[in-house]
Amino acid sequence: MDLKEQLIQSSTNILPQFGLRTEFQGAIEENQLSSANQVNILIGFSGGLTGNMVVGFKKTTAFKVISTMMGGVDVTALDVIGSSAIGEITTMIAGNAMAGMEAKTPIIFSPPTIVTGERIFLIISRLKANKLTFRLGDDLFNISFCLE
Repeated sequence: MDLKEQLIQSSTNILPQFGLRTEFQGAIEENQLSSANQVNILIGFSGGLTGNMVVGFKKTTAFKVISTMMGGVDVTALDVIGSSAIGEITTMIAGNAMAGMEAKTPIIFSPPTIVTGERIFLIISRLKANKLTFRLGDDLFNISFCLE
């Protein structure tokens, strides 16, 4: 399976474990790996596969994910514990996807880097990227990635 299929499978398997019903909505190709979301989690990978992945949420969607992971606690700000939780679920999705890749050498991925803001636009790579869109209840989130 290619990385796109692995990320779709990983997301639709991992998130429901936390009570988050997730449906894949579609994929598009973009000219660069970028994000304009309010909450962005970036993971780089190297070794058997080289590239970057960014998961993007609206702030309210990120709060819902964090709240569900923390047992329903009301989340209204992205503090250290919330950042850790959203970074962990992204790491789980990436790790599960990478485990399904057929690489001759191990795939190593970086700790998550979280970038937040109301008016941000990140350009992570100028390589062609794939953007996967998922429905999470009434909200959407994206996983974008590029390979070098």
